Amino acid sequence: MNSEQELHEVQKQVKQLATKLDAVDKELKQTQKSQTEFLTRMSHELNSPLGIILGYSQLLEISDLTDDQSDNLKEIIDAANYLNEQNQHLFKLAIAKNSALKMEKVVVKHVIDDSLLRFADVIAHKEINVVLSEDINSMSIKVDGHYFEQVLSNLILNAVHYTNQAGTVNLDITKQTDSFKLSIHDEGLGIPEQLYPEVFTLFHDRNVENVEGLGMGLYLAKEYIELMGGEIGFDSIDGQGTTFWISLPANGDSIQ
Repeated sequence: MNSEQELHEVQKQVKQLATKLDAVDKELKQTQKSQTEFLTRMSHELNSPLGIILGYSQLLEISDLTDDQSDNLKEIIDAANYLNEQNQHLFKLAIAKNSALKMEKVVVKHVIDDSLLRFADVIAHKEINVVLSEDINSMSIKVDGHYFEQVLSNLILNAVHYTNQAGTVNLDITKQTDSFKLSIHDEGLGIPEQLYPEVFTLFHDRNVENVEGLGMGLYLAKEYIELMGGEIGFDSIDGQGTTFWISLPANGDSIQ
């Protein structure tokens, strides 16, 4: 084979590769579109039954109920409100996948304080000691503030729920050259190794006694972090607690 033939063969291979890459690109775009359509449709499908449940529940609230019936009704309303909130998150996620990020500089300590204030009742009820590392007090980062707040709130509440009565939740942040890593450690039961692949899947639940929820929060956290170009993961020892961590890129003045 002479040089001209070799060049022709290389050009042929490059053209074939370009065709394959184009096909992969189209497939990825279609997958992303399908996922967004699925989330939007799911949110829409949940709206109707949730509206009916909440509507009838509100009518029952003004009825003459026994104490037990009132307690049961409260559980129904609380569960429906929780589902409605998660449904709104799904809808927002569908929108987020087709929207530009709104990057802004936020003070990490302020976001954490807002979350702790929001969950003050459950923290006090469980007598949880929340410990922040010194580095958190002076850290500012450039992220999409809304998504970052959603992720931190979910991880903090998750840690509080899984930590035993009068236990400790530790928050730490590590500053690196091109990224930062924020970790949240709980003193709960840990995650069995066989459940590791399911932790960030939609509707997964660790099925731990006295912990409510569909497990949708971790799925949403993963989606939001990946939208910002970061990673989320965890380290866990069954029976000894779990550390969830997020790592986000530092671009220019994004960390100080």
